[in-house]
Amino acid sequence: MELQFAVTCDHALIDGNNKLSIIGIFDKIFAKQLPTTHPSFFFVAIIQAHRSEIGNHEIKINFVDQDGKEVIPTINQTTKIEKDKLRNNIMANFNNMKFLTPGTYSFDIVADNKHIGSVPLILQKI
Repeated sequence: MELQFAVTCDHALIDGNNKLSIIGIFDKIFAKQLPTTHPSFFFVAIIQAHRSEIGNHEIKINFVDQDGKEVIPTINQTTKIEKDKLRNNIMANFNNMKFLTPGTYSFDIVADNKHIGSVPLILQKI
C-alpha cells in the first residue's frame, strides 16, 4: 500500500460514488496567542493498493507535535481493498483542536504497521 496523496483542508466530502472533493488546502495555521483552538479542519488521504493486497487493512493516523508526542489519540480505521477498487479515500474531521505550542506538527499514516507517509502542519505565532 502506498500513500498517493494527503492534505489538511478546510472542508472535504466523499459522495455516494466515492468521489472526493477538497476545499481550502493549507499547511499552516497562524495564531495571535497560544494556546489556540482551531475551529474545524479535515485531514484527507488517498491510499493506493496493488491487486496482491486485496482484503482488509488497518490504517492508523497519528497526529503528533514536533517532539513526536501524541496530540490526540491514534485514529484507527479499516479499509477494504477490492479487485475493482484499489484506491481508497481516508478522511478525518477535527473540531476545536487545541494547540499549545508553535512548531511543526505531523499527521503520520501507518498501513498494516508500516509507515507510508507524513503530512506536516505548521502552527506559527504571529
